[in-house]
Amino acid sequence: MSRPGGLSEVFEADGKVEFICDLMRTEVEARTGKKYDMFKAEMYKTHVVVGTNYFIKVYVGGDDHVHLSVYQKLPCDGGTLELTEIQQGKSHHDPIEMKMKREMKHEVEARTGKIYPIFKAKLYRTQVVAGINYLIKVQVGEEKYDHLQIFQALPCDGGTLDLTGIQQGKSSDDPLVPF
Repeated sequence: MSRPGGLSEVFEADGKVEFICDLMRTEVEARTGKKYDMFKAEMYKTHVVVGTNYFIKVYVGGDDHVHLSVYQKLPCDGGTLELTEIQQGKSHHDPIEMKMKREMKHEVEARTGKIYPIFKAKLYRTQVVAGINYLIKVQVGEEKYDHLQIFQALPCDGGTLDLTGIQQGKSSDDPLVPF
């Protein structure tokens, strides 16, 4: 399990995650318009917020996988599960990525007017507030780094992401400090 605001490492799917996938299967099939012969959780990451986000790699037959994002409310709020994202066309080798990485790469490129051949988070800090503040060191070139400041609203407020700041031209040695 990850610490509040932090993303866990990748784990092999256990009984709890397999149970979550079983509960989500009907909704995944309805949203994708596909009937899966196989639907088996393989790996997952967690992200503890006010509740827990599960990012799950699911084997659906052949060489195909889907990635699911499932939010589970806290027990005091009912502990219910909500399917928040489905990524289709994945393979066994595709990493489990948070929605944030894909969304923020496009946002950063739009704001800076640059196309980044590399966009890899190297270090991050979080602050849990009425949501989560992220401060992230991102490698954007061979020896180039940008620092990003991102706010993520609580799931009950839509879980939206807001890029609140960018510092460009950083090095691997520059400290990651709020700006």
